[in-house]
Amino acid sequence: MRQALVVVALLAGTVSALAQGQRFRYAEPIRPNAPYDGKFTFVRLRYGPPTQYAMQRIPWSHDYPTGERHFMQIMNEVTLLAPHIEETNIHALNDPELFRHPVAYMAEPGFWTLTETEAASFRAYLQKGGFVIFDDFAENRG
Repeated sequence: MRQALVVVALLAGTVSALAQGQRFRYAEPIRPNAPYDGKFTFVRLRYGPPTQYAMQRIPWSHDYPTGERHFMQIMNEVTLLAPHIEETNIHALNDPELFRHPVAYMAEPGFWTLTETEAASFRAYLQKGGFVIFDDFAENRG
């Protein structure tokens, strides 16, 4: 009986460890940006090199696209905003398309470094009234 309990405990631990490992290896393809139509669209700021996928190990893409969907569902329920719920946009800090969106979101900015071009563009975005939600501002853990 004791051996059976040990085997069950080891199996449960192994399955749990594998599940946690999969969580951090899981890559989500980045969907194309929603075409601009004037309707409120969630905008996530990308920093660092462009990539075709998002995953937990890429700080700016933490919780993509689930976070966007949940936030927009809440906004749809508690406001008259009527935002895009399934569609989302990802823009670099120096992307001119960012200026079409009044609110942007940045995940894990503790890992963020700016080039001079990005800093100038981001400053211009903020000076023109852009608003940024910073989430999970931890120190650079690297």
